[in-house]
Amino acid sequence: MTSPNTSPAADRYPAGALAFPHRGLLGIGHLQTHEILYLLDEAEQWVALNRQPKKHTDRLAGLTIINAFFENSTRTLLSFEIAGKRLGADVVNMHAAQSSVKKGETLIDTAMTLNAMRADAIVIRHGSSGAVRLIADKVDCPVLNAGDGQHEHPTQGLLDALALRHALRARGRASSDGMLNGLVVTICGDVLHSRVARSNILCLGALGAVVRVCAPPSLMPAGIEATHAARAARARRARRDRHAPGPDEPRGGDRQHGGRSARPLDNHRAGRDGRGDPHGLPRCAHAPRTRGGRLVGEGLVKQVRPLVITGGRVVTPHGVQPGAVRCADGVIAEVGDLSPQDGDEVHDAAGALIAPGLVDFGVFAIDKRAFHFGGITRAALMPDQSPPLDHPARVRFAASSGKPDFWVHPLAAATLGLEGDRLAEIALMREAGARAVSTGRRWIADSGVMLRLMQYAAMLDLAVVSHAEDAGLAGNAVATAGEMATRLGLPSAPAEAEALAVARDIALAEMSGARLHLRQVTTTTALSLVRAAKARGVAVTAGVTPAHFMLSDLALKDFRTFARLSPPLREERDRQAVIAAIGDGTIDVVASGHDPRGPEDKRLPFADAAPGMAGAETLLAMVLTLVRDGVIGLDRAFDLIARNPARLLGVRAGELTVGAEADIALIDPERPWVVDSAKMEASAGNTPFDRQPVQGRVIGLWKGGVQVGN
Repeated sequence: MTSPNTSPAADRYPAGALAFPHRGLLGIGHLQTHEILYLLDEAEQWVALNRQPKKHTDRLAGLTIINAFFENSTRTLLSFEIAGKRLGADVVNMHAAQSSVKKGETLIDTAMTLNAMRADAIVIRHGSSGAVRLIADKVDCPVLNAGDGQHEHPTQGLLDALALRHALRARGRASSDGMLNGLVVTICGDVLHSRVARSNILCLGALGAVVRVCAPPSLMPAGIEATHAARAARARRARRDRHAPGPDEPRGGDRQHGGRSARPLDNHRAGRDGRGDPHGLPRCAHAPRTRGGRLVGEGLVKQVRPLVITGGRVVTPHGVQPGAVRCADGVIAEVGDLSPQDGDEVHDAAGALIAPGLVDFGVFAIDKRAFHFGGITRAALMPDQSPPLDHPARVRFAASSGKPDFWVHPLAAATLGLEGDRLAEIALMREAGARAVSTGRRWIADSGVMLRLMQYAAMLDLAVVSHAEDAGLAGNAVATAGEMATRLGLPSAPAEAEALAVARDIALAEMSGARLHLRQVTTTTALSLVRAAKARGVAVTAGVTPAHFMLSDLALKDFRTFARLSPPLREERDRQAVIAAIGDGTIDVVASGHDPRGPEDKRLPFADAAPGMAGAETLLAMVLTLVRDGVIGLDRAFDLIARNPARLLGVRAGELTVGAEADIALIDPERPWVVDSAKMEASAGNTPFDRQPVQGRVIGLWKGGVQVGN
């Protein structure tokens, strides 16, 4: 779609140079300044066409363009249709409201259909961020982004830049190189949710304009602040390098962000993001910068001098061995047989276990004192908060809530309000700090919605954390159907409710290629399904809480609401199946399921009580019972509660290896103590293990090489 050689662009770029090397137009953020100028120069050639009596050319004759609009639009759709026809192309409009999408066809199915029609270009408009990029990955022809979710609207950003160039030209202020140098643009309104504002910030900033934004704090994206001359200086440096600068950056003296530069507004690509993140995740807007390979900035622990923990038994991924661990600058520098160096802080473990700090995967509340008691240094926070974690601002706040001595890794809500019908802005929440996406306490009953969620999550390289319990069968049940539920007269559901949900989710994961984590798998049949799926190579992992391998539904006999859990406690044969699954590797994660509930939620009739247990303080002790019973070894125990959860979250923690975060727990695995709900550090002591003698206590804890508490 190029203009004749009379374009000004022909003289601006080296002969034979490919001025616009991209196959399509998916966004502004990845374009360099000269590429934006090239597009604007090309557009100039066709502006005059609209002013002529005969508004038609054969420039695109013989080409077919499909306008696929999954979101209602008037101006954008008509603009693309008229432009295509005036340039001589055959234009076909596809409205989602009149398409097979309304019958449950997935976005990928639609993309494959469009690709089979062998169109020469496809224009996409969609209400979900990242949808356009997903389609572009599935078709062979160029794709143009006509607006997706809260991501970008690049054609509108280019159109606004072109209009500003014309306005400057009319006032005699036009730059000979087509740039917008010296222009100050203020964008007012709902900047947070405006894809046009995002595109304008990126496009106008790349062209040398100073972009300022004005909005209430609740409608302002993190890292976007009003700017002054320093912003223009950065733009000039970027132009000299022929690279577009990043999005609008905060002024150097900004009190909230400490002078840190803003992070890119969005990045929907899976895998490596081009900035050295090995987990394929964009650096969060709130995340600190790096210096010398270490994170620095607000809210982070700073290790003053190296730490050496000696005289202990080191838990490594390869087993437990005598030795020591040396930490420097917040990361593990050495592991094994080593001696302290001059200036090192030395701590004698006196024969205790030197283990990685625990990573608790799937908690519902943050009780730092309880987590520290249990040796937990990081936790994945479920989206079932008030309000739910279905918005980037909420995710960002949650991600910073535990620092400096405890790190929270939020799980993004899969759907708005966790209602199970409309997908939330997962890509934006990933940028805000979400490490996975979760359905929360609920099961998404609509298989079409669940498939789209998995396809989207696979594109973003995020694991989907699912609550596997068929809501149609489970209903309002509070117990597992069987003898105990019948004797007590409790509303119950068959154990097959879990198996049906697991089977459905595994099938969709296999179809979409998504990484699926079943947060709790507690029945014999469901565990068999997981085991078979792993044998087929499906990317599925499974978790469980200590209650489901320590207790059976016999614990309900006194109507003790501390044993009211979700999913409910199972029969003894299922409990034994869970233990066997932990031993053979079918279960990958043991999490506390920490969900403290006060008397107002628990001192009720069993059927009316809220589900949940305070589990952070007992997680380590309960897993160590499996070691003493010979079910697993110590190294496997810490795989379940540290290493595997960290891998699911994509963080370099949970293991004592060189380069990993220096989150370390010193543990006496034989120290006895008695669980006492009245003395727990959690906000509520609703534990089903009340008054139970256990063994295994944390006697020292370090976060980033700095000791936590006493």
